[in-house]
Amino acid sequence: MSTTSSTMIASQSSNRNVVVLTGILLLVFALFAWNIFRVFSDTKHDADYLEIIADMRVLSQQISTHTREATQGKSTAFDELERVRKEFGKQYTRLTSGDDDLPALSGELPKELEQLGGVWKRINSSSEVIYANKSRVIFLHEVASTLSASIPELQQKYDTVVDALIDGQSSVQQVA
Repeated sequence: MSTTSSTMIASQSSNRNVVVLTGILLLVFALFAWNIFRVFSDTKHDADYLEIIADMRVLSQQISTHTREATQGKSTAFDELERVRKEFGKQYTRLTSGDDDLPALSGELPKELEQLGGVWKRINSSSEVIYANKSRVIFLHEVASTLSASIPELQQKYDTVVDALIDGQSSVQQVA
């Protein structure tokens, strides 16, 4: 009987070891599957972050271009500047605050986002001022264009007056 009971004890011990090993193997497999899921999920988020950053880079260049054109009096540049400024703001908010599909980056890169936020605040404010003063900028540009066009004619008239004074033998002080 002692042989039978020792065989049964060994059999139970062996079954218990198989169950424990199977449980550990299932746990390892579940952790591996979770890890793979997280890697693919994070890869998708990284691609989305890179796309947002690339869009923001293009938008920042467009802001620069439209700002320059707007300050030169090009009327269509003002509306484009406003559209691009708003789009950049949306992308910045999406990057810092996240949305339904994308977690916020503020916990990952707080210092970098704070620096970007400071620069964005200044650019956004300046762009708003330019857009708000659209009519003034266009008016001043038109006045400057009119003056630029009138200056050659004004110089020609001035030369005619000086020539008349010289021909009339006026004094140097009068000519000056």
